[in-house]
Amino acid sequence: MSYFVSVARKKTRTEDQRRAQVRAAQARYRERHRDDLRAKRRERYWRDVTKSREQQRRSNKNQWRRNREKRREYNARYRAANRPRLLAKMKQWRLENLDRVRAHDRARSKLGYVSGEKLIRMKEWRRRNPDKSRAFLRASFHKRRMQVGDDSFTAAEWNALKMRHGGRCAYCGRDANLTVDHRIPLSRGGRNVIANIVPACKSCNSRKHDRTEYEYRSALRVKSAEQFTALFEALAHGPHSRDVAA
Repeated sequence: MSYFVSVARKKTRTEDQRRAQVRAAQARYRERHRDDLRAKRRERYWRDVTKSREQQRRSNKNQWRRNREKRREYNARYRAANRPRLLAKMKQWRLENLDRVRAHDRARSKLGYVSGEKLIRMKEWRRRNPDKSRAFLRASFHKRRMQVGDDSFTAAEWNALKMRHGGRCAYCGRDANLTVDHRIPLSRGGRNVIANIVPACKSCNSRKHDRTEYEYRSALRVKSAEQFTALFEALAHGPHSRDVAA
């Protein structure tokens, strides 16, 4: 093929054809030099990790802004095609960062209870899923009974225990509806006998969660000390008597 024929063919190509030819040539080049290109990208990335990550975040935001629906469809297809691998990776990350995950979950749960949104969502979920809700309660009750084993206590023992505490919560001393709280939780090997039980209000029972009695009382002492320190500092830095008189 002569030079002039080649030039004439190039001139007759459309813009889309020229772009397709360039993309095909680039793809062939990347395929031939795959390892070298990967090594260069890794070296460039780790040369300045902070800058590389910031550039990647900006690029992701721009791509998301320009192709929002397309990116959502792609992400959905990717998650569906790689679901087992992604779930295993997520589970491994949670296990490696268990304390961080639990702290985040506790803070989010507490915020949800304070705002009332979590109770509303739970009530709505139970209304929409009555069968699942009953199954969950049955499974929880069965699990608790399996942990208890043959241990039990009588109503007379429970009433006598409440009388010894004056009908008040063993932790905060409030006169409220008392619930059964285990000094050593069943989930941590405690027994369901009267010697392992103290009466507690619902609030203290919920806040204690799966801590032992000693751990919860220690946390209460720390909180009381912090509150006393804050009050003392407020009084120490308050207005002087002469300022008040003036």
